[in-house]
Amino acid sequence: MRARTGGDIDGFDILLNSDLTWTSAKIRDVATHEFGHVLRLENLDIQPDGGQTMYIPLHSGADSLEFGDISGLTYLYPNDDVPTVTILDPDPDDSIGSSVYVRVSVSCSDSISNVKVCLANPGEDQFSRWHTLSLNGGYYTKTISLPIWFDSGSGYVSARAETVNGIYGFSWVPVTYT
Repeated sequence: MRARTGGDIDGFDILLNSDLTWTSAKIRDVATHEFGHVLRLENLDIQPDGGQTMYIPLHSGADSLEFGDISGLTYLYPNDDVPTVTILDPDPDDSIGSSVYVRVSVSCSDSISNVKVCLANPGEDQFSRWHTLSLNGGYYTKTISLPIWFDSGSGYVSARAETVNGIYGFSWVPVTYT
């Protein structure tokens, strides 16, 4: 990367080692990760971020931004149109295969088109599908059945809100059950 005195980036190059074997998928993974550095994202080296594009070692399928990557960009480049998402006290039942009640607060200067939530066990690279929440008394809520793989005693609840203009806000909180 080349930067001017003021810190603005005026160009960058991504070089691929010609001694390695490159598939189109691996090129997409590496290019997406390196472009994250152009946007000033740092490498992540802790296991809970294992599904993130900026996680090292780079994993297969890192060619799309995940909630942690987008949260980092939102922090670096704030915008009033980005929804602020707050997950309020996820309440897991204490038995595997049961459910978790999720309540989410969203604030934004723009209209919200949808709010979704998923469960994650990043240490095992396990993620549920995104579940759409319903507006209920000023909060978005949903009771979600715990997937059978959600059995390590802890994981994460991730929430995202999308505006009518296609701008996303993200949040996640750890959840532990006994």
